Amino acid sequence: MPLPDGYDEITTAAGCWLSLALFASSFPSPSPRQCVDEGISVILQPPPNPPPALPSVTFSQPYLDIQAAPVLPPGASLLDHPELVWAEDTSTERDEAAAALLCATQQGAILAPHRVRRFEVLASKNWDMFYKHNRDKFFKDRHYLWKDFPDLVPQGMKEGRGGRGGGRATDEEYEEEKLEDGEREDEGALQSRPSPSEHPSSSSSSSSLLSSSLSFPPPHNPALQEQDVNQSKGNDSESQINTPAPHHRILIELGCGVGNAVFPLLERDPDLFVYALDFSPRAIALVKAHPLYKQTKRCQAIVHDAVLDPSLPPALTLNGGQADLCLCMYALSAMAPGKIKSVAVKIRAALKPGGRVLIRDYGRWDEAQLRFKRGHRLAENFYLRSDGTRAYYFSVEDLREMFGVGEGGEEGEEEGGGFKEVEVGYVRRQYINRGDAVTRRRVWVHARFEKPVEKGKGKGEGADVIEMNV
Repeated sequence: MPLPDGYDEITTAAGCWLSLALFASSFPSPSPRQCVDEGISVILQPPPNPPPALPSVTFSQPYLDIQAAPVLPPGASLLDHPELVWAEDTSTERDEAAAALLCATQQGAILAPHRVRRFEVLASKNWDMFYKHNRDKFFKDRHYLWKDFPDLVPQGMKEGRGGRGGGRATDEEYEEEKLEDGEREDEGALQSRPSPSEHPSSSSSSSSLLSSSLSFPPPHNPALQEQDVNQSKGNDSESQINTPAPHHRILIELGCGVGNAVFPLLERDPDLFVYALDFSPRAIALVKAHPLYKQTKRCQAIVHDAVLDPSLPPALTLNGGQADLCLCMYALSAMAPGKIKSVAVKIRAALKPGGRVLIRDYGRWDEAQLRFKRGHRLAENFYLRSDGTRAYYFSVEDLREMFGVGEGGEEGEEEGGGFKEVEVGYVRRQYINRGDAVTRRRVWVHARFEKPVEKGKGKGEGADVIEMNV
């Protein structure tokens, strides 16, 4: 095939790149539709000789006896296993390359900078509208958190003294909800069931302490909820102020929403005090209207923007940090990726030495990410949903960088987060709807990072409980 006209005349360094472009353009290229179709076929059709799976991380939970979960080999589908409705999934480099191709061909260019800035400014308002329309009916209560994060297991359960609740976890806890236009899902309902590769089975009888049947009556008084919204928007001085007792473990939940994690944790652990933070006044109002909020008096809900506010509530950052744990359940993904590192620094300042941040969020090449179309890209792997809320899809490398983890999982620079890595990895699940024979491949990231203990001090030393003034 002859070279394009003018090829030999290009001699400068910049011209070399142009010459390659001219040469490449002389060959016929597939249409975008063809690229998408080929990308989908690569994802859905297993290769004849599946490559080995990428190495996975095991998450330990020694206190609970977890039922074994089926594990699919690379390239396998639940369509070939009629006895299963979900299973552990595995991913290969071929799968990830196909997912990247699909996103590149169907999602178009990043939105104009002024539109990206507009949705950054409207982030709080759009989430407030989300809770106005859905109230506390959208996400399910997260009763599975103990299985994923051993740090949340009450000390009494670890020592075999028993705890509140009974029975064992059931399949209803992992019931699947339908995606709405491929952009929004009940991540709590789709959350992972712990598998033997992540949570080795224990011979103890601690599973008898679990309960998936706990239910909390939702608030049904709109007038009360609207009144609480007004208080949250600037009249908190008249609302109930709760403070922790000296024996309480203190948990911060960043992006608490309407309390789907807060209240199951309070119900099961009588020694836990929770600071529930969210930048949506309506979400905080719904938390305060929950019956358990006033009954337990072990929760303080605060309207707080972790991105715009200079720090977490000041009383949490005094004396080297006041909190034992910080829980981030699908909260970081709602922030612009460039702002998360500064949020990690704020979290570090609020934790006691040895305190930990617990993260579960959307993972790179999750099914929901692959369904976004043109007009939704705010940045690389950062998207705008149809309701105006946003979602970022993390890699484990993203989390390590954002939380300032050094090489080998050791402590990094304090200005960049300065956390130590306890564990970090992907959680992959494959689900199937037998009614229409459609499989879905879900990906989450799971991480636990620890604030290092200063030399010469013990874990949590130098952090007395201080009453919060809000």
